[in-house]
Amino acid sequence: MMKRLATEDCAILIGGIDGSIFAGKGLGISDIGSHLIAKNIPDNTAWLGFDIHFPFGEDNEENGFGMCYSWSDLEGIAVPAKTYAITIKFPRHNIVRTIRPVNALTRSRFPDEKRELSLVEVILKDEAQVIIEGYGMPYANRGHIAEKWLRENTPLINDVTLTGLLVQRSYYFVVASEHNKLSEDWNFDLLPPPFSYPYGTDHTWKSQSEYAAMLRNSRGHQFFPRTSFDSINELLTVLSQSQIQDVFWLEAEAEKMRKTKVPAYFIPTAMDYDGEKGHNLYYAIVALPPEYRTTFESAWRRLAREGTLKIFLHSPSEDSAGHWDAYIVDTPSARYVLERHPTETHELVLCVRRPPWYHKRSGPDFRVWGFGNRSIADAALEESKKLWNCISLDFSTNLKDFERKISEGSRLFGPSAEPSNLAVLGLTEEMREKDPAACKGIVRRGIFRMHVQKDLLLGTGFYNTLRAKPQSTGGEIETALAYLRINGAPRSTKFYRLPRQPLLDVSDRDFVDALMQEALPEDRSRFTEYLHNRPLGLGIIIAPPGFGKTTTLAVGALAMAQTLGKLFLSGPTHVSVDNAAARLDVISGRVTKRLNDKLGQQDESPKYRRKLIIRAYKIGDELTAFKNLLRNPGDADKAAPTSEWSVDSKWKLHLSLAYWVLVVLRAPTVRQLGPDDKADLLEIRDRYDEDEMFDRLRAIATGAIDWADYKRGTMATDDEIKGIMTAIINVADVIGTTPYQACKEPFCEWKKEQARGFVFDEAGNMNRPDLLCVWGNTCQPCLLAGDEKQLPPTVMTKHERDGEGNFLNRFAGDGAISPIQHFKSMGWPVYRLHVQLRMAVGQFDLTYNQVYKDIPFTYGPGCDISLPQHHIGRQLELYLKIKFPSLTPAPAGELHPVFVHCIGSQASRDKFSGSTRNPDQVKIGLNLLVDFVESFDARPQDIVIISPYSANISTIEKFRKRPEFASLKPMRPAATVDSFQGQEGDIVMIIMGTATSTGPGFTSDEHRLNVLLSRHRSGLIIVGDINVTGNVKNQETPFKGVNIIGKNGEKFFDQCNMLRNIHLALHAAGRVVRVAAYDIKGTFGDDDDLLTRLRARRKPPKGHPTGWHDAVVSRCV
Repeated sequence: MMKRLATEDCAILIGGIDGSIFAGKGLGISDIGSHLIAKNIPDNTAWLGFDIHFPFGEDNEENGFGMCYSWSDLEGIAVPAKTYAITIKFPRHNIVRTIRPVNALTRSRFPDEKRELSLVEVILKDEAQVIIEGYGMPYANRGHIAEKWLRENTPLINDVTLTGLLVQRSYYFVVASEHNKLSEDWNFDLLPPPFSYPYGTDHTWKSQSEYAAMLRNSRGHQFFPRTSFDSINELLTVLSQSQIQDVFWLEAEAEKMRKTKVPAYFIPTAMDYDGEKGHNLYYAIVALPPEYRTTFESAWRRLAREGTLKIFLHSPSEDSAGHWDAYIVDTPSARYVLERHPTETHELVLCVRRPPWYHKRSGPDFRVWGFGNRSIADAALEESKKLWNCISLDFSTNLKDFERKISEGSRLFGPSAEPSNLAVLGLTEEMREKDPAACKGIVRRGIFRMHVQKDLLLGTGFYNTLRAKPQSTGGEIETALAYLRINGAPRSTKFYRLPRQPLLDVSDRDFVDALMQEALPEDRSRFTEYLHNRPLGLGIIIAPPGFGKTTTLAVGALAMAQTLGKLFLSGPTHVSVDNAAARLDVISGRVTKRLNDKLGQQDESPKYRRKLIIRAYKIGDELTAFKNLLRNPGDADKAAPTSEWSVDSKWKLHLSLAYWVLVVLRAPTVRQLGPDDKADLLEIRDRYDEDEMFDRLRAIATGAIDWADYKRGTMATDDEIKGIMTAIINVADVIGTTPYQACKEPFCEWKKEQARGFVFDEAGNMNRPDLLCVWGNTCQPCLLAGDEKQLPPTVMTKHERDGEGNFLNRFAGDGAISPIQHFKSMGWPVYRLHVQLRMAVGQFDLTYNQVYKDIPFTYGPGCDISLPQHHIGRQLELYLKIKFPSLTPAPAGELHPVFVHCIGSQASRDKFSGSTRNPDQVKIGLNLLVDFVESFDARPQDIVIISPYSANISTIEKFRKRPEFASLKPMRPAATVDSFQGQEGDIVMIIMGTATSTGPGFTSDEHRLNVLLSRHRSGLIIVGDINVTGNVKNQETPFKGVNIIGKNGEKFFDQCNMLRNIHLALHAAGRVVRVAAYDIKGTFGDDDDLLTRLRARRKPPKGHPTGWHDAVVSRCV
């Protein structure tokens, strides 16, 4: 049986057994290494072959080349690489392999090698061809001869070049292994059959019945995640199946729910029921049977998270049905009108909206039954089921969005795929008709770019695309390469490198100097070089939190906009796009002012203009928000369309289309245009200034008339307002949307026909299909920034199995691989940031030691704790030391996080949703903040509360309304991890919400924990249970892990390594303080002392149920 992996040091003999030695680092010959390899990784095709690895320059990062990584099968992540590797895989057939001991002469050529040596000879017969991976990737090592070998294809030895070595028909190796052992490990006869996914070759979107049959017939284990692929079919399989398998079972369960009819009755939301007809809003008491939510347990946790749904109302004759909006009422017992309608724990209360009369298909006239109280209702049901309504629940699984991702992948890279944006390459309809030759040239260029992008996605290098092979391609690739003037090399060399596409034109020194003032002085030279010298125009920026990723991305994006032209900006979430667009706008303004101020000092006219950056949303939302702002100009972000019956719009005013329309109309609530702004935008403003048809619209926008006056006269139509928006879109320099909106008009057309480059923020949180939906397939210049060690791409279904033990999602690991992780794994050079800019000295150490040890870092000058911006952090440290004298002070010149251990806190977790709340921890946390704010006159606006669970967020906000917490009113609303990613606060309090009774829950997720621990500047307080991963004082008994309900409702077992290490580190540093959840008379020394008091307690605390005392004791133990 073939081993999983066998690698042996070797040297290559060029020209035969007595030929020149090449690449024998492991045998003491040179610094170029080689290994003979036999590899049989799960869910990959096993192979025999060898690699050659060349050392990277030690100063590559400093010189602006970047840092390269390689995929580690052992660790399951990309790790920093010291060498660049080319891998050669031998074919399975038509090959002769000979292995024997080396003779004395060959042995004498390796005087420093003491191990046994074998000679391996491999001869290819007939048309057998090797597979070459890793070839053509960017490489740098200044002064090393390998640069010429790899970049210019100069001879390695005599007249043999690297490309010549790779495509020999006979290969000779001296291997550091005993020949009998090597014969067993490196044996073609032991190769298992080639691997293939059982999903065919058609990866277009299919019907539900087709998917059901496909998934039913291909059940099994979870596949090993892939960052490289042997074929485009493997790639498309992973891209499509990782999406459909994540949601298909959920859609199937939702469909079962739609068909499962349950009894319900309705109560008008008016205070008293009076039988009056015409009510539009109702509470629905839904008598779900006890087994309902257990039958749909996994699906319910996911589907009910948002709280919104629709219900079908079924008539007895089945010939009509209503389809009404609804949302789940979380705490029905708190509603006065429901006091007479108690429900069991397994039942459900909905708030339901009758559709307007004109929505005939939704059944606005459907009759509903109502009763004065539950007793009457139950009696009626017992008498006849017809006296209650019959309904079913209709949850949305957002299947359409998955269809978009799958369809785009097949369209862009399927067998009949065509270049996605030839218009950007210069193709016009007129050219198609009048200049076929030029048209053909552009098509060839697009085809070449498609080949290159396929290679990027396959992750195996560019050998087949870059080698000169006109006889099999009709000359198209060679012509395309010549057209691109690759490296200026003559065509006769027949050796090509990846085309270089600068993202920054360094010839405009004034612009470069003004732009790079936005970077740290020590980074300016290397970042300039990185942007300027970009193979394929592909750049990647990575860094831990607080290092300035978004700012650095904005600097790179501005360079691209100046050098290339119009850009499309995107990210995985609305927040990521909001932040990136806003940062780019700020930097564009600063750089433009800097440039024009310099020209003014030289008595020259300003010539630089700010980029017009649009943060675009759904056109319908833009239109609604704009009209709301006309009605209430001060609403700002509150003008967004909102509804309890659907997920709230993520619309924000700043840089939106509505914002720019207000700018054009000279509204005083937004900034006014100036001479530095885009000339086209000024022209649009002037045009509407002179258009009398828009006088009244301009009048209400400027405040010359109010809404009442505006309504009394002619109002601008929706189409007229959209016309202004269209005019602004047409002259935009950058448009930013989410991937979903990027596929909708008018942004899809703008993306295809005008965008010369693409920018992605938080790309570590984006999945690969979403990247492709925006980027297309012609490898346009692209700059990504992110941190794959924070939130990964969302995967809802990770560990669930069907009744037979088969995984519902066999591609969960693939779904969690982001574009950044993909490109890093293939060895693409990334630009790393090394300076912590946000957090006070000492505040980042906890996270760094657990997550980021592979990246060297220093604290920037702004992190000095003596600076004014960290005054509140110094206050907090002083307060905590006074409040808790036993707290070990932070080292001099540093500020460190503190853990507040809430002894005896009681957490509750919803059985079905998994969401957890802990009122005890909330109260302790808020009391601490109130005491701190009032004792030190600290600003509540500088403090933020984050909690992992939405249920705990609701509890926090409810408590904050109490009089005793009034001093915290100016604080921002509490936020979850997801809603606060990309944001920060001076002081952050994390209320974990978990206890030993509930276990750590998804707070153990290392990515989410990383985000939680990195949102602060000057101070971090963690409120929770320090023993939730085992007693930190008793480490003799190892913590083995617990079963977890994840963020998306999935169940799995987790060892909680990072969370456990965080607890132990804080305990060892003396940064844990202890607070009792309930008042205990006297003093106590430790947890055990307190537990003794609790056991002696005869009565539970006021407001707590009988039995609390025993439960709290068992939890604390």
